[in-house]
Amino acid sequence: TSVNDGWWKGAFRQIFHHINFQVVRVLANVAVDPRVGPVLARSKTCHSLLISLLQHKSVSESEELVLSCFATLNNLTFYSRRGPPSSVHTDLAQC
Repeated sequence: TSVNDGWWKGAFRQIFHHINFQVVRVLANVAVDPRVGPVLARSKTCHSLLISLLQHKSVSESEELVLSCFATLNNLTFYSRRGPPSSVHTDLAQC
């Protein structure tokens, strides 16, 4: 059963990675909408999820996911650049 457990864990990791990647890509795409982008740019939950993914994934481990997180945050900065730097900017700089 340990072989089967290992297989299931590997399969679960792949599915989890794929879902994270797809969700981040959707966020990146909707962030460019002038009605949705400002809402996401103000969302601390959205920022914290993206920052958390960046803090827990390396480029060598998950290049697509990391680059998608940065692309999404880049899209969101378009709407947040009008105000003073926030904690999101600090968190992003630390990544």
